[in-house]
Amino acid sequence: MILHGENLIIMADGVALAASKSCTINVKANTLDVSSDDDGDWEHHIPGRKSWDVSTSHLFVTEENAAVLKNSIRKVGVLFTLQFTVIGDTSDTMTGTATCIQFSVTGTKNSLATGSFKWKGTGPLE
Repeated sequence: MILHGENLIIMADGVALAASKSCTINVKANTLDVSSDDDGDWEHHIPGRKSWDVSTSHLFVTEENAAVLKNSIRKVGVLFTLQFTVIGDTSDTMTGTATCIQFSVTGTKNSLATGSFKWKGTGPLE
C-alpha cells in the first residue's frame, strides 16, 4: 500500500491543522565520536540522543470574525501537543510535545495566501 500525502494528518492540541498542503516530519539521532583500540586512524561513533522537528505549509482559511493572522502569530513560542496520524490506520499514530518556533505568511497578488509553521520537539515522539 502506498501512503498518500493527504492521508497524513497533523493535529496541534487535538485540532487538525486546517487546509494543510504539505508537512515534513524529521527525526534524527546525533552521534558521539569514540576511538577504537583496533584502528585508531579511523573515526568511530555511537548513537547519541534523538531529536525531531516538524514543518507544515497550509492555505489560510478564514472564518467569520476570526483573526487568522493574529491567532497564527500567537502560536509562536507556545508549547503544543502534536499528533501525527494516518487516515484509516489509528495504530499508526505518534504524539509528542513541541514548541512552535516559527510562523511565516506569504501573500502574492492574484494568489491564495499561504502560511507555514515550524515546530521543535521536546522529549520523545511516541
